[in-house]
This record gives sequence, C-alpha cells and structure tokens, in this order.
Amino acid sequence: MLPHRCFASNIAALDIAAEAEEEGGGLVISQDDVHLSYLPLAHSFERLVVEYVICKGARIGFYGGEMQKLLEDAVLLQPTLFISVPRLYNRIFDKVSAKVKRQAWWKQMVFNTAVTYKTSKLRGSGFPQSFLDSAVFRETQLALGGRVKLMATGSAPLAPNVHEFLKVVLCCPILEGYGLTETCAATCVASRFDPQVGHVGGVLPHAEVKLVSVEEMGYTVMDTNERGELQPRGEIWFRGNAVCAGYFRDPEKTREVFDEHGWFRTGDIGVLCPNGALRVVDRKKNIFKLSHGEFVSPEKIENLSIQAPLVAQAFVHGYSDKSHVVMVAVPDGDEAKKWSLQNGKGGSSMACLCEDPAFVAAVLEQMQTAWKAGELKGFEKPRAIFLSSDPFSTANDSS
Repeated sequence: MLPHRCFASNIAALDIAAEAEEEGGGLVISQDDVHLSYLPLAHSFERLVVEYVICKGARIGFYGGEMQKLLEDAVLLQPTLFISVPRLYNRIFDKVSAKVKRQAWWKQMVFNTAVTYKTSKLRGSGFPQSFLDSAVFRETQLALGGRVKLMATGSAPLAPNVHEFLKVVLCCPILEGYGLTETCAATCVASRFDPQVGHVGGVLPHAEVKLVSVEEMGYTVMDTNERGELQPRGEIWFRGNAVCAGYFRDPEKTREVFDEHGWFRTGDIGVLCPNGALRVVDRKKNIFKLSHGEFVSPEKIENLSIQAPLVAQAFVHGYSDKSHVVMVAVPDGDEAKKWSLQNGKGGSSMACLCEDPAFVAAVLEQMQTAWKAGELKGFEKPRAIFLSSDPFSTANDSS
C-alpha cells in the first residue's frame, strides 16, 4: 500500500537532489522539457516519473503502444527526457554496435577511436562535452530524436560497459537509480557528475539506509576491500516516508519485511562504496542452494544472459537436490530475423528457429561470451537451455 506521502516525499527528495545538481551546473527540468512515457503506468517507477514531470510543469508524450516502434515514436516526439530500463538500453547498445560493425573499416576505426577518447574523458570528469558529439555521434543521438538531455535507468542493474558506451555515443548523462515498489521506486539516484558507473548513487534525503550482515552468504558490515579498508556489505534496509504502509490485507507478509523499528528489509545485498554510493551486488530473497552447497542468484545469471544480442528474456531455475541450474530463454525478434537472413533461413518462423541446432548454438555462444565477461562460476552456468518462441508476459501467465 503506497499512501500519498510516499509519492509526495519522493517528489520532494528528487527536487532537493535536482537543486543540488543545478547549483553544481547540472540539468534542470523545466516547462520546455518532454518525457516519452512507455513503461506501464501501473508500475510505481513510471507513475513516479509522470507525477514528477507534471509537478515540474513539463510535457508528456505517450508511445503508440507498439514496443517495436518505440524508437520511431522517439524520433517523432523528440523528447528531452528518456526514462527506461536496462532491457531497452541493452537493445540500443546491440543495435548501435551491430550498425558500426557493418560499416567500412575506416569508419569503424574513427568511431571506435572516438569512443575510446571520450570514455577516458568521461572517467575523468563525469560528463564532458566534446567536439565529437556533433562530428561523430550526431547520427546516434538522432535515433532518440536528437534532443535528449537526461536519461535514467532503474528496475535492474545496467551493465557498466553498456552504461559507459551509451553515455558516450548518446552524448547524454544516464542516471542509475535504485528502489522497490515498496519504497515508491526511487530511494537512491546517482549524480550526473559522478565519473564512475556500476553503482546506484547515494540515498535521497527522504530516506534512511543501513546494511545488515548476512553471514550465511558471506556478507558482513565489517568486510574490507583489497586495500584492507572497511567496505561494509550486507542486506539493504530502508526507513522513511517513502516506504509503504504494508501489504494489502496481508499482515503476516507485512511483519516478515518490517522490523519493530520500522525498517524495511529489501532482500537486496549492497556494498557501501568509499564515496558514499551504494552498489547492489546480490539478492538474498531470490537465491537457492545447490546440492554441493553453493548459493546461486538467478537474477545475476539472467541479467548477464540478456546482454547477448540474440536473447530478449531469460529465466533461471534450480533445485537444492541438483548440482546445476537450467534456463528458459526467449530470443530477440529483430536479432533472430537478422540471423536467419544471414544464414539462409529467412523464411523460418521463430518457433522453427528455436528448434534449429545452428540457431541454438549461436544463442549459446553469445550467452557464454556474456557469462565469461560477467565472470560466472562454473556452477552458475546453466547446464540445459530451452528456447521459447513465446515471450514472458502476463497474457500467458509467465511474466
């Protein structure tokens, strides 16, 4: 249950954070800004964004209803604000990378050199303006209408390499935030001036946070980093006006997640960085132990797997009496179509491709590359993978 105070305190906290950014030369949302709304309005994330945009007097354009045409809607609307989730940012990353690879060698060299140069500047000063923005990256900016000045991401971790790459080629800061439905979406938000990625920023002024040791998973508030400095790790607990009043007509569930002092147990494992930012590294609630005693976080495996261009969705499952995990994956429609044309199977349906050994091998190869980059351990890698042509959704009771 999210009473009015949850949204009101979140909007006030975001406004305080925005004022601090403005004083440092940051971006300000005004009546001239336009937000492209496409995330479900029933979700607290988009609901909060819409209410904040209305509060600032800015405008909202709603997408046409077809996800495949979302980028076309962006070109038409020319938004200045683009709020999305890692799944879409991964798709943009894949499309830009694939387009660059199809260009002449010298164009690839120019683009990659520009990315390397600007990335080094980015890591030094947070978000530098560069002559490369108009000389090299203008076409990439036009993919979202050409006017986007602020982007944000939430709901799941955004891979650091994807985050940095998109900040560079879209010439726009991408703020990563963290929160849950129970905390009204926004509890932490990174600053546009922070040159580091891979964390969700500091806690907004409307909330308190603390880490609680989870010794069975090896996380304690007395942990140290490789230099021997204190770096607390543990389950993230929140308290404040943005935290929900409980679960509707479910007092037992409410008692499970709240302690006697009003602290809400998120179930997420966090690390407190030296600069005060929070980094979400694991999940306590959605973990299970395999037969050899190792804990597995399915969300970690799923988030890495969907970085493969051919994969749109992934679901990982396992049992405590088994020594491995299994996966159901849904291919990305656009990428699957490209693969079929390149491999002489242009007339194949998605269902046929999911049973094609060559296509299955291509999907597995891409996922293995993503797993290697994410440093998955052997027991975390799915032993069996099933490709489904039906996307996970509420319509087929699989979301």
